[in-house]
Amino acid sequence: MSIDNHPTGTGFYFQPGTSSKMVADTLAQSEHHTKMNTTVLVVDDDINILALQQILFTRNGYRVEAANSGYKALEILNRLMPDVIVLDVMMPGLSGIELCRQLRMMARTRHIPVIMFSAKSDIDTMKASMEAGATGFLSKSESHHRLLSEVRQVTTLAVAHNGSYY
Repeated sequence: MSIDNHPTGTGFYFQPGTSSKMVADTLAQSEHHTKMNTTVLVVDDDINILALQQILFTRNGYRVEAANSGYKALEILNRLMPDVIVLDVMMPGLSGIELCRQLRMMARTRHIPVIMFSAKSDIDTMKASMEAGATGFLSKSESHHRLLSEVRQVTTLAVAHNGSYY
């Protein structure tokens, strides 16, 4: 009974005869390890939303960095490379859509998944977000647990692809 990296590099490969308990334990440890080593950068000009997201992600085992503007996010990105960015669309100065465009143009940040999280949920805003290079889009009216689920999904995919979502 051994556990190896999958030959394709996409995850775990469990040798025949591996117990279901060993499989479950290994996957649980992997998810815990992934979360504990995952940094989420949350960017929103609303300090209440920032505080809520910091609590949500911290309580679920993620490291969190917060920025209250697009320009502050760029400053943070000069000193740290998050695993995922949760980005508000409407912010004064540098909008989330423009920041996402800039992130996709920079070699250092183009691989980071960006989840747009906005009060605006119209088709034009969603389309502009995706055209700017966003990985996903969620309305702020959706549950924060949906946001947590989206972050888990993109970081798990990035781990499966050797650290890059793309």
